[in-house]
Amino acid sequence: MKWMILILAMCLYSFNVLSQAKGVIVDKDTNRPINIVAVALQGKAIGTYTNEFGGFSLSEIKKTDSILLKHISYHSKTISYDDLNDTVYLNPRINCLNEVSISPSKYSEEKSKARNKNSNISFAGFPGLEVAQLINMGGNSGYVKSIKIFIKKIQAEDSTSVRLHLYFNNEGKPGDEILLNNGISKVSNRVKDLLFNVESEKVEIPLEGLFVGIEWINQIENDQKQLEPRILISKTKQQKQNTYYRFWDKDWESLNSLLHLERANSVIELKKIVKDLR
Repeated sequence: MKWMILILAMCLYSFNVLSQAKGVIVDKDTNRPINIVAVALQGKAIGTYTNEFGGFSLSEIKKTDSILLKHISYHSKTISYDDLNDTVYLNPRINCLNEVSISPSKYSEEKSKARNKNSNISFAGFPGLEVAQLINMGGNSGYVKSIKIFIKKIQAEDSTSVRLHLYFNNEGKPGDEILLNNGISKVSNRVKDLLFNVESEKVEIPLEGLFVGIEWINQIENDQKQLEPRILISKTKQQKQNTYYRFWDKDWESLNSLLHLERANSVIELKKIVKDLR
């Protein structure tokens, strides 16, 4: 009986022992390595990013874990630990852009209200952290021209990378992601604010608004230091709390709970192009 208990204990230990997963992620059509793929343990706040050669190394993984691969230009993929190969292929997402001809005489610009642009409250990110805020301008629908995220002056000399995300509004929380062809930006201490020009993406703004997200990227494994840029935080009473955060593949939660502030929102300005109905 003791031997059976011992054998069972050894089996359970070997089944749950922490291991390391390594691999290279490439484009299925071109066989080229894919840089900055988010590699996360499904449902957990553990992850990393691929390097310029498509390689990644992920530690603290159990044999029962599944690995989620995400990149804005590719279809996401989930692989069990046992099915992980040295090379993993991702299928490109095809973005069928609407053919929209913008004429100055037929279209005008509007921009959202970015409250508290001079806020003295700021917030630094971590690798795998994403913050998303609902922008709902109301009025006529239109297309996103640009997105400006207000930040505190960057002090670090080294540049870092951030990724822009856009999501549909799913009952007040970020829903399905809107495909962008390019949302990654290098940020240095010469940058005053984060400005993303997305007019060419032809993203139509739904009447219920959309969520604008920013993700901090660090490709150094197990480096959990805070990352610049520090985004400005507004907590005015005139604005409802509509900003959420998540780590890697965890669920979206209110930014209030992370910062221990009431009505905590990032400071974002969105410009849209609308058809002139006059």
